[in-house]
Amino acid sequence: MIRTGGKMTLTINREIYGNLLAKFQPQVITTSKENERAISLAETLSNKPDLTPEEDQLLELLVALIEKFEAEHYPLTNLSTPLSRLLYLMEANNLRQADGGRSIRLKRDCF
Repeated sequence: MIRTGGKMTLTINREIYGNLLAKFQPQVITTSKENERAISLAETLSNKPDLTPEEDQLLELLVALIEKFEAEHYPLTNLSTPLSRLLYLMEANNLRQADGGRSIRLKRDCF
Protein backbone atom coordinates (compact mmCIF):
# COMPACT_ATOMS: atom_id res chain seq x y z
CA MET A 1 0.00 0.00 0.00
CA ILE A 2 1.05 3.54 -0.70
CA ARG A 3 -0.10 6.61 1.19
CA THR A 4 -1.13 9.43 -1.17
CA GLY A 5 -2.81 12.58 0.00
CA GLY A 6 -3.69 11.11 3.38
CA LYS A 7 -5.39 7.97 2.07
CA MET A 8 -4.13 4.47 1.52
CA THR A 9 -3.98 3.26 -2.06
CA LEU A 10 -3.49 -0.38 -2.98
CA THR A 11 -0.68 -0.95 -5.41
CA ILE A 12 -1.47 -3.24 -8.26
CA ASN A 13 0.76 -5.63 -10.13
CA ARG A 14 0.84 -4.17 -13.63
CA GLU A 15 1.53 -7.55 -15.25
CA ILE A 16 -1.45 -9.21 -13.56
CA TYR A 17 -3.68 -6.21 -14.31
CA GLY A 18 -2.47 -6.20 -17.92
CA ASN A 19 -3.36 -9.88 -18.22
CA LEU A 20 -6.87 -9.16 -16.89
CA LEU A 21 -7.28 -6.31 -19.37
CA ALA A 22 -6.08 -8.54 -22.21
CA LYS A 23 -8.45 -11.32 -21.15
CA PHE A 24 -11.61 -9.20 -20.79
CA GLN A 25 -10.74 -6.29 -23.09
CA PRO A 26 -12.93 -3.62 -21.46
CA GLN A 27 -13.80 -0.76 -23.79
CA VAL A 28 -16.16 2.19 -24.10
CA ILE A 29 -19.67 0.71 -24.15
CA THR A 30 -21.70 1.69 -27.21
CA THR A 31 -24.49 -0.92 -27.37
CA SER A 32 -26.93 -2.56 -24.99
CA LYS A 33 -25.32 -5.92 -25.72
CA GLU A 34 -21.89 -4.60 -24.69
CA ASN A 35 -23.48 -3.10 -21.59
CA GLU A 36 -25.03 -6.44 -20.61
CA ARG A 37 -21.65 -8.14 -21.08
CA ALA A 38 -19.96 -5.55 -18.86
CA ILE A 39 -22.70 -5.87 -16.22
CA SER A 40 -22.34 -9.66 -16.24
CA LEU A 41 -18.59 -9.43 -15.72
CA ALA A 42 -19.01 -6.77 -13.00
CA GLU A 43 -21.54 -8.98 -11.19
CA THR A 44 -19.18 -11.97 -11.42
CA LEU A 45 -16.38 -9.90 -9.90
CA SER A 46 -18.68 -8.39 -7.26
CA ASN A 47 -19.75 -11.85 -6.11
CA LYS A 48 -16.18 -13.06 -5.60
CA PRO A 49 -15.45 -13.21 -1.86
CA ASP A 50 -11.88 -11.88 -2.07
CA LEU A 51 -10.95 -9.67 -5.00
CA THR A 52 -7.32 -9.11 -5.76
CA PRO A 53 -6.30 -5.45 -6.08
CA GLU A 54 -6.12 -5.99 -9.85
CA GLU A 55 -9.65 -7.44 -10.00
CA ASP A 56 -10.89 -4.57 -7.86
CA GLN A 57 -9.33 -2.10 -10.29
CA LEU A 58 -10.99 -3.88 -13.24
CA LEU A 59 -14.33 -3.78 -11.40
CA GLU A 60 -13.99 -0.03 -10.85
CA LEU A 61 -13.25 0.45 -14.54
CA LEU A 62 -16.28 -1.62 -15.56
CA VAL A 63 -18.57 0.28 -13.20
CA ALA A 64 -17.37 3.60 -14.62
CA LEU A 65 -17.99 2.39 -18.19
CA ILE A 66 -21.45 1.03 -17.28
CA GLU A 67 -22.46 4.21 -15.46
CA LYS A 68 -21.35 6.37 -18.39
CA PHE A 69 -23.31 4.30 -20.92
CA GLU A 70 -26.44 4.14 -18.79
CA ALA A 71 -26.38 7.85 -17.98
CA GLU A 72 -26.27 8.59 -21.70
CA HIS A 73 -28.77 5.96 -22.86
CA TYR A 74 -31.14 5.56 -19.92
CA PRO A 75 -31.32 9.00 -18.30
CA LEU A 76 -33.30 9.22 -15.11
CA THR A 77 -35.74 12.02 -15.62
CA ASN A 78 -37.68 12.33 -12.41
CA LEU A 79 -40.00 15.18 -13.16
CA SER A 80 -42.42 14.30 -10.40
CA THR A 81 -42.82 16.34 -7.25
CA PRO A 82 -44.17 15.30 -3.86
CA LEU A 83 -47.47 16.98 -4.76
CA SER A 84 -47.75 15.24 -8.13
CA ARG A 85 -47.04 11.86 -6.48
CA LEU A 86 -49.70 12.56 -3.84
CA LEU A 87 -52.24 13.56 -6.48
CA TYR A 88 -51.45 10.43 -8.51
CA LEU A 89 -51.93 8.19 -5.47
CA MET A 90 -55.16 9.94 -4.58
CA GLU A 91 -56.49 9.46 -8.11
CA ALA A 92 -55.37 5.83 -8.24
CA ASN A 93 -57.24 5.14 -4.99
CA ASN A 94 -60.33 7.20 -5.86
CA LEU A 95 -59.69 9.66 -3.05
CA ARG A 96 -60.60 13.34 -2.83
CA GLN A 97 -58.75 16.08 -1.00
CA ALA A 98 -61.30 15.89 1.81
CA ASP A 99 -60.56 12.17 2.25
CA GLY A 100 -56.89 12.92 2.80
CA GLY A 101 -57.65 15.67 5.27
CA ARG A 102 -59.93 13.42 7.33
CA SER A 103 -57.37 10.62 7.31
CA ILE A 104 -54.62 12.72 8.77
CA ARG A 105 -56.74 15.46 10.33
CA LEU A 106 -55.43 18.40 8.32
CA LYS A 107 -57.13 21.72 7.92
CA ARG A 108 -58.80 22.30 4.56
CA ASP A 109 -56.41 25.12 3.59
CA CYS A 110 -53.42 22.77 3.73
CA PHE A 111 -54.37 21.38 0.33
